[in-house]
Amino acid sequence: MEHEQAVRRQQRRAWIIAVAIIVPGMLFFVTTRFIVRHHHVPTASMSPTIHPGDRILINRLAYKFGGKPQVGDVANYRLDALFIHRIVAGPGDTIQMRDNVLFLNGKRRHEPYIMLTPDIQALRTFGPVTVPPDHYFFMGDNRDNANDSRFMGFVSEDQLRGRLIHVFHIGRCNE
Repeated sequence: MEHEQAVRRQQRRAWIIAVAIIVPGMLFFVTTRFIVRHHHVPTASMSPTIHPGDRILINRLAYKFGGKPQVGDVANYRLDALFIHRIVAGPGDTIQMRDNVLFLNGKRRHEPYIMLTPDIQALRTFGPVTVPPDHYFFMGDNRDNANDSRFMGFVSEDQLRGRLIHVFHIGRCNE
């Protein structure tokens, strides 16, 4: 009888240990695969918001369940590669840039987060253009050093992969 109880206790402990390892492992896998993704940022197109070498967390469900992308969101999208830029115009919006000043539906946008580098030759004037239905216009915060919708065109809603939720400033922890 004592031997059987000891065996049951050992089996219970083994199950508890297995569950304690397997369940968190499964939760971690599901979370990192389907809900939140992390990426390394290789370029300066989003400086000063995100710098090369920073790591970012993307909420992959942000736009899947009724949440619509908003102007101002920093979002991840896939064209021929993965990109991270800011949404500056949405479906039906008219966008124009004159001498690095962005206008959305005829109104000047206040963009304190952008970075300009006057010594770089860049596209500083365009439009006006109207964003088609179910599409978005993206621009990098580092306007003079970003390969964004000015060059690649509109991004369709089905190409969106998620919204930025956190930036890990690698090597710049004191900021």
